[in-house]
Amino acid sequence: MEQSLTGNIATNKVMIGVSPATRFWAWLIDVVSLYLVNSAAGLLLVFLFVGHVNLSETEIRIEWILLFFNFAYYTLSEGLFGASIGKLILGLRVVDLNGNPCSIWAAFVRAVFRFIETLFFGIIALINMQPPLQQRLGDKVAKTVVVKPNGQFPIVRRPVWTFWVIQIGYFFFVMIGLYFRYAFLP
Repeated sequence: MEQSLTGNIATNKVMIGVSPATRFWAWLIDVVSLYLVNSAAGLLLVFLFVGHVNLSETEIRIEWILLFFNFAYYTLSEGLFGASIGKLILGLRVVDLNGNPCSIWAAFVRAVFRFIETLFFGIIALINMQPPLQQRLGDKVAKTVVVKPNGQFPIVRRPVWTFWVIQIGYFFFVMIGLYFRYAFLP
């Protein structure tokens, strides 16, 4: 169920906070897509380094590399396009409290708090997602709202190819990061 807030006096826009269930599906799409990309990059590099690397020694360091790239993915996707893949598929956008597109900084803050909320199995997010805006803790700190655009909010219009450059770039940056980890660090 979606809630609305008409209290935005400066712009008289209606804020629609997307329900926790809808946001869960967008998050799940993101997690699956990131898992597939991270797994593909990791498997490709394992095949490149079979017999050259003791994977058990580097496993924890790889997680830090992937964590960094996950932060970068969410920051760039939401900061430049107002949505991650899951949000785009479900037609959602991240906007600030005035209805303007999400900034890079706000997207970064959201990514940091997404990690913290995930450590606690999303319980922190669910506790904070109260009507009418349904903001998780990261949204509250970043002063953002996830909305279903209804023509009142500007949607960041960039060429589609730039979105795919970020997605493909994410894959290659993960590969490069893992490559340098395997090839040059002890």
